[in-house]
Formats: sequence, structure tokens, C-alpha cells
Amino acid sequence: MQERNGLLSLARVRGSVLRFAALSPTTAFTYLLADIRRPEAWSDIVGALRAREGANVRYLVHDAAVGEPERVGHISLEQFQDAMETNVTAPLFLSQELLPLLERSQPPGRILHVGAGIAHRPQVGSLTYGVTKAAFHRLYEQLRLELPTMGKVRIASVRPGTVDTPGLTKLIETPATQLPDVEYLRGMRDRGELYTADEAAEFIRFVLKDVQDDDEYSREEWNIRDSWHHSRWKKDTTGNG
Repeated sequence: MQERNGLLSLARVRGSVLRFAALSPTTAFTYLLADIRRPEAWSDIVGALRAREGANVRYLVHDAAVGEPERVGHISLEQFQDAMETNVTAPLFLSQELLPLLERSQPPGRILHVGAGIAHRPQVGSLTYGVTKAAFHRLYEQLRLELPTMGKVRIASVRPGTVDTPGLTKLIETPATQLPDVEYLRGMRDRGELYTADEAAEFIRFVLKDVQDDDEYSREEWNIRDSWHHSRWKKDTTGNG
């Protein structure tokens, strides 16, 4: 999330957040180690923000997501609950807790959900991740409807495409017996069709910060594959959009 005095990142482990900070060494960056599945962590996060002079939150980005690929007969209750708590419950209640700080921001704050195509396209082996991301998308739709009745905070959702990340590299190693569509992902990688992390980050930055009109920002989900907006943010419009 971005606050008045810089960027605050939340993570379960220190190593991941330090790697993130290294990507933008000139940004005023702080981090808080917190397990967002735990309700007490939500209070800790809000408390840490309120302790800062003139605290407010300009941007709240929900991009944490988990969900191991597995067929329905092998999914454990613990795995599914972990995904639901991380992918749905935490974004809902963190948004609720941070609404006062988002409203206090000038201009008013924005919430951004980082969605996924799997929420709309069932695949064998994707039950845990796909179902919880579908619920996450439904949460975005609900907040998009309700937030304008409560104040000036607005919400949007982005789909940054299939991005070449360490997480995807790990996913591609999944046996096809667990996730048959892994062969399609391997093909995308081999053909150079994956989006880079820089492309995804620039797209997210564009939606969050450059789209000034609130109605346009929250009107519909932003998909990186839709070419109509490429000229507004892509440095090379001949890329894999």
C-alpha cells in the first residue's frame, strides 16, 4: 500500500519483501511482517499506520494469493482454508479496517485488486486457486457497488496476464497429472509469450495512478490483453498485448 510518506509492504517473511524493495531503491520504503490470515494482524497493520504523523493511505493493492494445484480428490481442508483466508478474507477485512485512512487521503484513496483469468475459466487441477480467486473477483464487484454509497474511495481490478515470475516457474514444474494445462503454460514460456514483471508492473501503475477519472478507473476490470489502452502506457505497442 502507498501512504503519505512512502510505500509500506506487507509480507509473511522478510526475504520476499527485501527483494521487492530492491526493485525500487529510490522509493521511501518500509515493511511490516504480518500474517494477513490472522485477524490480530489486521489491527497491527492499522495501528502501525495510525502511529505515523498525518497518516493516510492513498493506494491499497491486494495482490497476495496462494493455492496449490491439485485435483479435487487430493485437496486438504487446511490447504483450502489457507487459500480462502489469504485470497478472500484478508482483502475484505483489511479494506474494511483501512477505509478511514483511505477516505482521509487527499485525493481520496483507491483500492486495487490484482485478479486472474483462472477466476473465470475453470481448469482441471485449479480448484483451490480458481475458486478463491473467483470469490476475490466477486468481492471486487461487491465493493465496486457499495463503496460509492459510503464515501469517495473507489476500487478497480486488473488482470496482468500470465507473468514470468518465480511463482510461475514453480507452477510450470507441476506434473501434468495434477495440472493438465501446464503444457499450455510451458508452450507460452517457450514461445516467449509471457509478460515480463516490468510490463505487468507498468500496467498496474498506469491503472492505479494515471487513470484520473474515478468512473473510468472503476467501470470494469482492466485486462492487459485489451489493446485499446496500450497506447496510454506501453512503451512498445508491438509487444505481446
